[in-house]
Amino acid sequence: MDAAALDDLGATTARCFAFIGPHLPLDLHYAAGNFIRDGLAGKNIHVSGDGSPYRSYLHTADLAAWLWTILVRGGEGDAYNVGSDEAVTIGDLAARIASRFGVGVKIEGTPLAEGQTSWYVPRIKLARDKLGLDTWLKLDEAIERTTKWHLESKNDRSGP
Repeated sequence: MDAAALDDLGATTARCFAFIGPHLPLDLHYAAGNFIRDGLAGKNIHVSGDGSPYRSYLHTADLAAWLWTILVRGGEGDAYNVGSDEAVTIGDLAARIASRFGVGVKIEGTPLAEGQTSWYVPRIKLARDKLGLDTWLKLDEAIERTTKWHLESKNDRSGP
């Protein structure tokens, strides 16, 4: 913003949170990707923490719409949080994905200290009110589409 002000350039900020969709890595530190990986393998979902942290996931189709809208219509100097405001615990995310595959969930971490919570969910009021943005694909549909994409891409790679 400071550099933009010096050169009299308009600048808008997009603060990106967590996403789910095609090309989501299944072997990195992303809970949704790791849970889908385990489900695809027919394994129980492994949660290394206590499952209590809150997160949210915006489908990448919505992400693309958000970023284009912010680029074209975002207010100069505005900072928009980009993500879903549908809060879900990691434990609930694991359960939703496990039910898709008919596997169990194994939570192995120690609980957070009483009164502590971990919250990584954006407030999207500015983007919603000023730009009309929303989360059009809800989490369960995003999980389904991401899983389907990984299944289809796996089949495409296996070849004849």
